[in-house]
Parts: sequence; C-alpha cells; structure tokens
Amino acid sequence: MRLFKLAEGTYEVELEPWVMLVPEFGVVVRKDKGMDGDYRGDKKLKSRKQLAYIYFCLDFMSPIIQMEDGEREEEALRYVGLQQEDVETELVEAAYKHYQHLQYISAPSLKTLESIRKGRQKLNKYFEDVDFESTDRQGRVKYTAKEYIENITRMKQMDDAIREYEKQVMAELKQNTTVRGKATLGGKEGKRRTAEAWSEGGPPQDDLDAVNVETEEV
Repeated sequence: MRLFKLAEGTYEVELEPWVMLVPEFGVVVRKDKGMDGDYRGDKKLKSRKQLAYIYFCLDFMSPIIQMEDGEREEEALRYVGLQQEDVETELVEAAYKHYQHLQYISAPSLKTLESIRKGRQKLNKYFEDVDFESTDRQGRVKYTAKEYIENITRMKQMDDAIREYEKQVMAELKQNTTVRGKATLGGKEGKRRTAEAWSEGGPPQDDLDAVNVETEEV
C-alpha cells in the first residue's frame, strides 16, 4: 500500500494520486491548515508528513517496522519532524487505523507476522533478565547455563523460521497490491466510487489540486 513515491530527478516525496480516493486519507490532506514553512497549507506539507508518519509506523516495508511499539512511533515522529500532538487527532488516527486495515486485507498473514514479531521481542527480555543466581521458593536455581545455551540454539531456528515467514508475507503483499485499485471507496463524505471510475472520468478538481501540490522532502 504505497502512500508515497519519489519524483524522478528531484527525489522529492509526492503523494500517490490514489491516496485522495480513500476518504480517511483524502480528508487529512483537504483539512491541512498549514504549518511552519507552509502557513496556508497550500503545499499540504503537514498532511504529507502525517501520512508519512503512518507509513513509517505501519507499512511492511518501513525501515523501522521491527522496532518495538513506542520506540517506532517516536522514531517515526523524528523522521517526519512532527510533534505528538500533530498525529493525535481524530482524522490522523482514523487514517492510521484504516491503513492498518488495508494491509490486513491485502495480506491476512501480516497480522500473524506482527504477533510473531512481538513474541520475538519479548524473548529478548528473557535473555536480558536471566539471573543464574535467582532461585524459586524451594531454593532451586531458576536458570541454568545448559538451558540458556539450548535456548540460544533454538533462537537461531526461530529466526530462520521468521525470515521464511516474512518472505511468504512479502510475496502475498506483492500479489495483492491491486486491492487498492479495485476496492470500493467512500465514506461519510459522499457517494461511494471505485478507482476505475475515477481514472476514467478524472478526479474532482479539489482532489486534483490537493494532489498536484509543490512538494518538499518529508
């Protein structure tokens, strides 16, 4: 689910036109009231940064997707140059949830992979917290060096399995990327329409203006 593309030659970040077809995303762009460097919102700089935040937090191809929850959100804010209050709005939160929903539709196994990754992260805490001097109520040692080494060996097997599963999910995502072009689009803002109908007749002028904005690096 690409929200952005790099413009050839300038390497500036631009919104993909299909973004405006999805009410949850389009309304974020249309309601952009501006920020420092774009005080009237003509360049849609703030909304593009908000959507970039969603991409970094959720997209399977995000370079920080494997960070733990909380850390990933902080890093995404640092990347796009926004503050917490800039993304804690009703519109941005709705777009966030919808983008996550679209990814789950495109690849149901993605949700399983996220659960696996969270479990893997929790295992890191096990290795960090192991205390070979710790004992239970009966005075028996909780952790032994033998068990520790065996668990390390199992971790390699687990990591190999996770990588294989990641490849499977990636293939599924690539295979189903057409979902964004075929899905029925719409919402509270008006009559539902399809991406095919939009491409044949052209977008409403306000949507076109919102997409064809001067871009700056996000």
